[in-house]
Amino acid sequence: MKGVAARRSRMIALRVAAILLLGGMAWILVTDVLLYSIVNDPGLIARVETAKGWFFVAAFVLAGFKLTSRLTHELALSEATNAALVASIADGVLLLGPDRTIASANPSAARILGVERSDDLTGMGPEEFSRRFHLSFPDGRIVAPREYVSQRAFDGEVPPPYKALLYPPGRPEVVIRSSAAPVRAAPGGPVEGAVSVMCDITEIEHLERTRNQFFASAAHALKTPISVIKAQLYLLRSSLSPMEHSLAILERQCGKIDRLSDDLLTLLRIRTGALRLRPEELELRELVDEAVRAMENAEPGLVAHYRARPRVFGDPERLGQALRAQIDIAFVRRRPGTDVELVLDEVADKAAISLTYEPIVDDVEADHLDDAGYGGLGVGTHVVESIIHMTGGVVRTRTMPGPRRTDTLELPTIPRGADDER
Repeated sequence: MKGVAARRSRMIALRVAAILLLGGMAWILVTDVLLYSIVNDPGLIARVETAKGWFFVAAFVLAGFKLTSRLTHELALSEATNAALVASIADGVLLLGPDRTIASANPSAARILGVERSDDLTGMGPEEFSRRFHLSFPDGRIVAPREYVSQRAFDGEVPPPYKALLYPPGRPEVVIRSSAAPVRAAPGGPVEGAVSVMCDITEIEHLERTRNQFFASAAHALKTPISVIKAQLYLLRSSLSPMEHSLAILERQCGKIDRLSDDLLTLLRIRTGALRLRPEELELRELVDEAVRAMENAEPGLVAHYRARPRVFGDPERLGQALRAQIDIAFVRRRPGTDVELVLDEVADKAAISLTYEPIVDDVEADHLDDAGYGGLGVGTHVVESIIHMTGGVVRTRTMPGPRRTDTLELPTIPRGADDER
């Protein structure tokens, strides 16, 4: 800040002047007393006084140079430290001068506001800032420039922080928590500037929004099978439904709840980094066959073909969970009354588990679905992708003529030795 810098400069100048003045007075007083007490010859005194004067001038210049150099070095070091400290802050920091415009900004402020250089913000006033970034409250109301915390700080108050939205040109919205404080050269003195801090909380807000949607979707996903179970139990009690048919429906819906609960627990472990795989060598065909048998009762219409017997290195429990979740996703996305074809194959050094089906919508719309097998929850897809990626594989999707859709889980295989081939 110019006012603060000027005041600090005056303080340094006063310190230098005071030190030199006191040093000069002490030199004159001490040397004169010594000279007049030792020498009585007026001519000699005059010559010594002349020499003493020149020596004083030289010492004065040298002392002033040393003192000024030391103080300016301390000032430069202090300013460089402050500048490095501000530049290293992850939050955006704006320094406003006495004219209430931006005097300087740190790199984080430039990143948050979507400008290439911090200097692009220099000289920007509140009205121009409002026109460029459209600062608004979460409810959509535009924040008036005079209501900016940075401008209110010039009135001498420390305004409470608030949450707001920024709209940098050509970039998504940014959610910030904005705060500010006045800058005074001395406590209780006039306000000579302001410091405004922008904390980017966009990811936190998006996470909070996603979490709220997640719990709402989870409640909805659990409500559907529970409603079916309650209806079937009512029919059983009233003897209006064949026992075998109702029990099959109950078993199918309970299986969905069980798989959903497993996926929710796995998702929590993935999010917290607590998921640990216990990999081992295994025959993938046996694992796939087990998952197919488990899902045939839950989802009629699953047709399996085995074209290879690949071996992989993975956690059988988690791979089985990922495969069951992927089959669930296929059955939710398939057109009612159509089959889902599962093919286990091996190409080069990759094992491929493909699920082909006719989607309920075209592929372009299907890419925007978040159902992931659980009515808008997105749990199944995330669990499948996480487990497959942790095992070293990939999940691929492609559209086939028809239109038909194929979701493929690819895993690296273990090469077979000569004994295996025989």
